[in-house]
Amino acid sequence: MGETEQTTLNLILSAAMEEFLEKGFKSASLRNIVKTAGVTTGAFYGYYDSKEDLFEALVSEQYGYIMDCFCKAQQEFADMNPAAGFNGLPMSATAAINLVICAPYRLSTIITQKPPSASVMNGSSLPGKA
Repeated sequence: MGETEQTTLNLILSAAMEEFLEKGFKSASLRNIVKTAGVTTGAFYGYYDSKEDLFEALVSEQYGYIMDCFCKAQQEFADMNPAAGFNGLPMSATAAINLVICAPYRLSTIITQKPPSASVMNGSSLPGKA
């Protein structure tokens, strides 16, 4: 990939990250993303087929990591001796629980290098929350 192509891709990813974090996936606008990136819609479609593909490119690595931790924890819970209770909880299961509880903070920090807003941390930005 040439330097110009890499720059265009980085502009699209940066603009998309800003748009998704500000408006969420559903309200994010492809028009705003390409406008902010300073590229044409045609240039966008040279890299991604849809808004969904772009979002997946931004979060797939973190999603994969969280799902791997979650699946490993589920398996360890299934393999655990019920009589052991929480004292027998495997370390990776404890880490996975911690990850799920802290996921909004960690994902935001991983993606943006800054902590999320208070509404993300207290859950008020979740669907169905007032």
